Amino acid sequence: MSKKTISKTFSAGSYIISLNQPQKILIKALLAPDSPISAEFINQEKERKRLKEKSHFYDVTAWSMPLTYGVETYWTSVKSNFQGERVTSAPEFSGSVLNGPAKQVYLIPFNTLSASKLLIKLFEEDYRVRMARKSFSINGKDWPKGTLVVRVNRNAASLHQRLIELAKQYGIDITAVHSGLADKGIDLGSNNIVTLKKPKIALLTESPVASYSYGAIHYLFEREFDLYFTRINARNLANLNDFNVVVMPSGNYSGLLSKNQMSSFQNWIRGGGTVVAVSGATSWLRQDSLSRIKLLNGTPDPKDKEKKIRPDRTPGAIVRVNLNTNSFLSYGSAPSLAALIRSSNIYTPFKDDDFKNV
Repeated sequence: MSKKTISKTFSAGSYIISLNQPQKILIKALLAPDSPISAEFINQEKERKRLKEKSHFYDVTAWSMPLTYGVETYWTSVKSNFQGERVTSAPEFSGSVLNGPAKQVYLIPFNTLSASKLLIKLFEEDYRVRMARKSFSINGKDWPKGTLVVRVNRNAASLHQRLIELAKQYGIDITAVHSGLADKGIDLGSNNIVTLKKPKIALLTESPVASYSYGAIHYLFEREFDLYFTRINARNLANLNDFNVVVMPSGNYSGLLSKNQMSSFQNWIRGGGTVVAVSGATSWLRQDSLSRIKLLNGTPDPKDKEKKIRPDRTPGAIVRVNLNTNSFLSYGSAPSLAALIRSSNIYTPFKDDDFKNV
């Protein structure tokens, strides 16, 4: 977000929303880049904190839909004169396969949630998919690391038609490539293009899992991503032989596992198992030495050794995040993006391995 004034030309098909209409207040609330808070309210909040009273912040504090959805948006303080037509229905987006059918590979940009949904569908139908760990350029087009690479000779003949259908369904343009040689960067037969494993996901449920955290994740997997997963009782955490990913919703996991069960869980992780932990589950991993992450909260303030760093909880603040492009977790993302922060927990970065800091 920037408040710098610029001159810009907008192409045909751009959307323009006028504030000269009855829904002006709602439009500003949803689209404005910032939600200003009065000095009077902030002072009252400080006093409530001093008196250890309940905060009056309600739900999330940031409502900017353009930042939430990553949509490039501009605003103007002057009336615009333009030729346009009223939008009466939501547009339908449709992707396609370019230059197909491929003789060698199909390249799929992995930079949207729709691309994640397409990848999930390919896994579900047992197609083999690879991912580029370094960037490359083919036929004058640059492809960043994180690009999905689907080889023709490693998949069934049905791949060609299926990708046409999925491109249309998810609104993604897939590019067919007829040679494995790149103009620059890695070739498509490089060892830096690695095979992705089909996830076999266990989602923990029952006590001590927090129901609100479990419900949100269940909804995300089932309704948004149509992702197959298996619900297992949290007390069976040490029995994950049929899975390669475990998702731990927030909860108080202290004392959940016996010494032998903890050993089994550790061996599963060492064998390549992936743990996705949320909030309270992250704290448990830290306390039981399953993770090396450390909370910055509570450490001495560098400017005042008598004070401790204890960030105020401001639910739903949108902050600018600069990503470490060396981390695999940043594949497919822009170097800088907006993130919604709902926790006051701040973790210290790893100093010995830059790749682990996203």
